[in-house]
Amino acid sequence: MKIQEIIRQKRLEKGLTQEQLAERLGVTAPAVNKWEKGVSYPEITLLPVLARLLGTDLNTLLSFREDLTREEVEEIVGEIRRRSEQMSFEEAYAYGMEKVTEFPNSYSLLLNVGVILEGVLLMEEDVKSKYARERKEIENLYQRALASPEEGIANQAKVMLISAYRERKEYEKAQELIDTLPDASFVDKTQVQISTWIAQKKYEDAGRLAEQQMTKIIGDVYGTLLTLMELAMKEGRIEDAKKIGEIYKKTAMQFEMWEYGWYVGDIQLYSSLEDWDKFLETLELMLLSLKKEWSLSGSVVFHYTDVDRSSKKEEGKEMGPMLRDMILNGIYSDQETAFLKDDPRFLEMLERVGK
Repeated sequence: MKIQEIIRQKRLEKGLTQEQLAERLGVTAPAVNKWEKGVSYPEITLLPVLARLLGTDLNTLLSFREDLTREEVEEIVGEIRRRSEQMSFEEAYAYGMEKVTEFPNSYSLLLNVGVILEGVLLMEEDVKSKYARERKEIENLYQRALASPEEGIANQAKVMLISAYRERKEYEKAQELIDTLPDASFVDKTQVQISTWIAQKKYEDAGRLAEQQMTKIIGDVYGTLLTLMELAMKEGRIEDAKKIGEIYKKTAMQFEMWEYGWYVGDIQLYSSLEDWDKFLETLELMLLSLKKEWSLSGSVVFHYTDVDRSSKKEEGKEMGPMLRDMILNGIYSDQETAFLKDDPRFLEMLERVGK
């Protein structure tokens, strides 16, 4: 039974008219009418009071759908991405919030809607002042996802909140959540699974999982190298920072990563050094790389990864323009690089790169 049907059924059982229910809730009768028709849904803050007035509990009131399948969540996230690309952030945000209102008990949806909307915001200018309310609501989605019985979802929500607290320099709040994160397990479940599949001669399954694990490890190595480079810069160890940057670039090239990723370390290094000529030179290479086709097809390291599906090809084509917008908006919104927006060197570089 859907929520609109439950509201109507319980209201009639209580002998209440729509007007009477509306008066007790402090809303209008047309609002209640829309709930019962499924046109809109009650605000989250009204749900406990509504459940009490109808003589039921929240679990019953919301039992129309306790959760969504992974495919359903992916479909909603895909629609949010589509609306952000073809319409606007506002349209994507409205759709995402509508879905989390419709399915308030889906912790996976709460987390993923927050993550995709936050990602879309990275491509917008003047995010902090222009979208302050939306950012607060996105953070609230993570807060709600903390209640998930699935440890993976709850922990990812914690990581997103830690990032938000760190940005606002609320370090005590960040540390409180860090202390609740689990330590790495002594047993590597993934490697155990891979070994078991190899023993069963399920080589394709073992290979795909091994490559997924390697992708994660490579990502961790990249992140750690960037952190070490940042620490070296803060401590004035410039030559060390440059050396780490070289190691980062060689690692990215060695593992056949997208050329765009080769320049991430240099961009961070030259920005810290305020070497804007080198920064723009590297940025030009980075932006040009986004226009090149890239695929793992033929890679020995990623032999088992399915990279030939048409959906993945289309996703790859869309990623370049999205990353370009994200990079440029990041430059425009960062206090240290915002001046480049009007710098002739920067404008000339954009002309050379083109759309």
